[in-house]
Amino acid sequence: MACLALTGCATDRDGDFRRFHNGLPELPLPLELRCGYIGDLAPGNGFAPEGYGVAGRIAGPPGFSIVLYQSEGEAANPVLYSYDTTGQLIDSMALHFHPCIVSTRLEHASTAVISGNLTIRMTDSTSHFSYMKHGFEYIRNLDSVSVRQRAARINITGRMVVSGP
Repeated sequence: MACLALTGCATDRDGDFRRFHNGLPELPLPLELRCGYIGDLAPGNGFAPEGYGVAGRIAGPPGFSIVLYQSEGEAANPVLYSYDTTGQLIDSMALHFHPCIVSTRLEHASTAVISGNLTIRMTDSTSHFSYMKHGFEYIRNLDSVSVRQRAARINITGRMVVSGP
């Protein structure tokens, strides 16, 4: 039985991982990820986190691989994973602060941009709403908006280094 990359086991999966990686579509950079559907997802073949499909791979320096996963379901919650050449996990990072949801009183919207130099800019906005009765109907009022930004980069060893809050 193959060992999962997430468990940190010492089994050499070099051949399995290489086939998995080479079979993925290469995603063009810069890549902008917004709330919603990214595209068709490939099976994870034992490398994807549970509940996630594979969106594709991102070109990086030799010595490690970068794979973009997306949660399965209505809201796209993208996650980046970096692996060494044998498929051992180096690092991972969620690219959205919150799931992209819309309800009567709350809206989350997230955007992440991955640049060609492997820098990542993430922006999340949350809008809060209240309702005021006006005659026989309710009027939706925007109460507040909060915006968070974070920057990160993927360094030459495959680690994802976050800067900012």
